[in-house]
Amino acid sequence: DSAVFVPGAALGNGKLQVQAQTLTFGDNATEAMRAAEQAGFALRGFAEVELAASQELRFEGVAVTAVDNLGGSGQPASLTLDAGRVVAASAADHLFIASGAGEIKGGANTAANADMGGSLALRADALDISGRVLAPAGSLSFTATGANQAVTLQEGALVSAEGIAVAFADTWAYAPCGKVVLESKLGDVRLESGARVSVSANAAGGDAGQVSLLAETGTVSAAAGTLRGTAVEDAEQGELRVDAATLDVNQLVMAARESAASGATVNHFGGLWDLRRRSGDLLLTDSVQAR
Repeated sequence: DSAVFVPGAALGNGKLQVQAQTLTFGDNATEAMRAAEQAGFALRGFAEVELAASQELRFEGVAVTAVDNLGGSGQPASLTLDAGRVVAASAADHLFIASGAGEIKGGANTAANADMGGSLALRADALDISGRVLAPAGSLSFTATGANQAVTLQEGALVSAEGIAVAFADTWAYAPCGKVVLESKLGDVRLESGARVSVSANAAGGDAGQVSLLAETGTVSAAAGTLRGTAVEDAEQGELRVDAATLDVNQLVMAARESAASGATVNHFGGLWDLRRRSGDLLLTDSVQAR
């Protein structure tokens, strides 16, 4: 009998799946490469890339990591991060770029995390987040670059740069919170009910951080109770910065208002409210208190 050749799928149409308990992306770039956003490591030639880590997906070191279809079809490559939690490791400065849509899901790992001061920036055509992303006392940035594409935090999402307590012999020091940036270059930023962005300080001390919601050509919307940024009374309180074509100030006030378990109402971001609406008027019928 003669042999029969069966061709595979066209180059660049396949899917890469990686599964592990813990996945780590480490150092792959110099400081100059990071500043120039030059990739030091790339996953290329796939239409889809799915990275699954049942416990933790870690980003360490100075790095620029790309997911695209160069050398394949040239079409956008989608990225899915399915992890117990996504962590920016201590002192990390990691940029992760996907040419297609990005998704972060999972979030089952709620254990304490000892990392501190790391930075993670994730950029994709669109971003949907329903998992846990942590950078204690660090920096998190999520950017959608596609036309009419959004950054969307769905129910269950936690994006946290909260402050932490650090033990020194018989005393404690409190690392201040970091910052969270959610930005859509050409679309909306949406925080849906059940999602949470937090730059709150440790309950015993330290300063709160900053949240920026940016959608210069679109709308910023946030459901009630989705924004957190507070600290003990004598510390620096959280700062909220919003720049959008359209936004609802009263909606943002409710997003930054928490009904605590004690029954008390907590108003977050008492340090600064910096709001810009590029189209139409800002109308506030509720109240905001900031120093």
